[in-house]
Amino acid sequence: MSRQFEFFDHHAANYDLKMKFNPFWRLIKYKEKKAFLLLSISLLDKSVLDLGSGTGFYANICKDSGANVLAVDKSAQMINILEEKKLKTKHTSIEDLNLSEDFDFILAMGSFEFMPNLKIGFNKVFKHLKKNGYFILMYPRSGFTGWLYSLIHTFWKCPSKIISTQELIKVANDHKLILHSNYSAGAINNLYVFKKKA
Repeated sequence: MSRQFEFFDHHAANYDLKMKFNPFWRLIKYKEKKAFLLLSISLLDKSVLDLGSGTGFYANICKDSGANVLAVDKSAQMINILEEKKLKTKHTSIEDLNLSEDFDFILAMGSFEFMPNLKIGFNKVFKHLKKNGYFILMYPRSGFTGWLYSLIHTFWKCPSKIISTQELIKVANDHKLILHSNYSAGAINNLYVFKKKA
């Protein structure tokens, strides 16, 4: 098991408590949720794949909006929490994901920066996304905030890799995912919406 997944397994039990009681963490999640909701996407009866779902923060938002959600995570502890929340789950890494279905929407809200090879992640998205489907990616901005984010996660022994917006868009384009919109999601992250070419 990689260091990232050891980290998330170790912190799974307290992850929701941190969001509830830590003012800094709560503010970050508030800003991210606000940016996500501003997308004004109708999820009613849509299929959603949540990659690196964690404890299901975004999976629950989608489920409450009427979507059929599959939450994917490699951390067994996170999967246990997702199942306690009555979410449909798949215990696997993004790299090993191989499903027989495709989805209207795919989310990666804080997972792609922990992938050693982003191309594999985008390839999995392309494979599992319906034509004209949307990929919603929350990803740290490069520059000072990205550097600080990486530094903190390195200190936690959970290294991340952050590339520039231009590099990110190029990797997406190489996988026939075209940038539809791009929003700020607080001081750390950007929210990217990519559409799969028909």
